[in-house]
Amino acid sequence: MYICICNAVCDKSIQNAITEGNRCSDSVYKACGVEPQCGCCRDEIEDMIESHEQGLAGATLMAAE
Repeated sequence: MYICICNAVCDKSIQNAITEGNRCSDSVYKACGVEPQCGCCRDEIEDMIESHEQGLAGATLMAAE
């Protein structure tokens, strides 16, 4: 599914960028080889980053138990 229509960037590309360690929307754009245009996708990218970080935190807690 396309997250950034202006740059034709799909959710898988964004998720890959986040998994590689990009933790802000600007670094995700850069990792995807694009620059922000209208900015409508920025909130969705930030939500994806937050979800990823929460998943990591949950995995860390489970591993500690």
